[in-house]
Amino acid sequence: MTDQIQAATAPSTTNRSPMYATTVVLDVRCDAQQAFDHIARGFFENHSRWDPAVIEMIRDDSDPVGLGTTGREVRSVPGTRVVSAVRVTTFEPDRRFGFRTTSGPMLEEADWTVDATPTGARVTMALAFTPLSRSMRLMAPLMRRLIPRNVRANSEHLRAALDSEA
Repeated sequence: MTDQIQAATAPSTTNRSPMYATTVVLDVRCDAQQAFDHIARGFFENHSRWDPAVIEMIRDDSDPVGLGTTGREVRSVPGTRVVSAVRVTTFEPDRRFGFRTTSGPMLEEADWTVDATPTGARVTMALAFTPLSRSMRLMAPLMRRLIPRNVRANSEHLRAALDSEA
């Protein structure tokens, strides 16, 4: 399996530069449709399986996940719980999925691309984090050390979850 974690600039819709941006490439055993279904169509149900800081994902409606779907992410941050509104910003069936937070102390932007491979699927994640609140900007030096570790661990959780779909 080929794994890559590399620095990249993920697109941001704010005037601030991301505090941290990266691209992660995972080769997984499940096929591309299973990977997309888990990541995108099951986003609100499955996100906490591969990001243990996510306590709960709450959808604003019961329609199938698609472009514009909204909800809330409840995340455990040391010492507190943070609730952020989320919106699906990219939804290309069986190919690409993305979301961004639209409220909260940290702008979180994520985009996944899923490609079929002879042995399963390749999942490419582009992630960017931009502190919005004063407290998050003050914590940026600490966050710059914690986020890469969390991204690596969460990537392995995602790989395990996707491999279990095979």
